[in-house]
Parts: sequence; structure tokens; C-alpha cells
Amino acid sequence: MEALREWERQSFSHALHREKDQQYYEMIGKYHQFSWGWDDFRTDPENSIAMTDKQITQRYNETGKLNPNRYYYETRRNASNDAYKRATTGATVAVINHLLSAADAAWTTTKYNRKIDVSLRLEPIYLAQETQTVLTLRVNW
Repeated sequence: MEALREWERQSFSHALHREKDQQYYEMIGKYHQFSWGWDDFRTDPENSIAMTDKQITQRYNETGKLNPNRYYYETRRNASNDAYKRATTGATVAVINHLLSAADAAWTTTKYNRKIDVSLRLEPIYLAQETQTVLTLRVNW
């Protein structure tokens, strides 16, 4: 298996990842060198086992056609990527909306609170035949 992987790295522009991660699934649909992995590509009589990556790419460039399974796979991946972009945009819009709402709430509260006058003072008062100092809170609106 290691000898095969080394040959793959030397012979092709891309090598499949060992783990089936996001890049693995993107590459099998995106790059022509992985066309042999699609069962309907192998059964097509126009395809020869001796075809190189360049020949497969050239044929695709001339005809513009992918084998049906790979085409279906690519349309599903594109739909998935489009849905991801829409979801990302939606989440971004929601976060921006929350930030703008917070700024608006702060501005509105500040504007409203300017109408309220709050003061805290120490004042002398006359109580029980003597002068005492008390803390007073005044709110005027």
C-alpha cells in the first residue's frame, strides 16, 4: 500500500488523504485523476485503463461531460456548498443585527436617561434640637 501511495504522489498532482475528511470527498469529485474510482467510468467502453490524467482532462475539456455518477456527486456537493454559504451568510446577518440592536439600545437608553436628573448629596438638617448631616438622593424627571 505504501508503494502504491508513493507512486500516486509521483504520478499525479494530488494524493487521496488516508482519512476520509472534507478534502478527500472534495478531491474525488473535483480532479479527473480520480475518475477511475467511479463505477460507471470504468464500465464505459470509451475509457481505457491506459488513459492518463491528462488524457481524461483533455477529453473532459473537449466534451464537457462527466460520467453520470460523478456529475450527480458534483451537483450534490455544489448544492451542499451553496447551502453552507447561505447558512454562513444568515448567521453573519443575525450577529450583525444583534450588534446593531445592542448599539441602538445603548443609544436609546442614554438618550432617555438624560431626561432624568439624579443627585446624591450630604445635607445638613435640623433634627431633635441639633443639626445633623444626612445623605439624600434626589431624582427629578
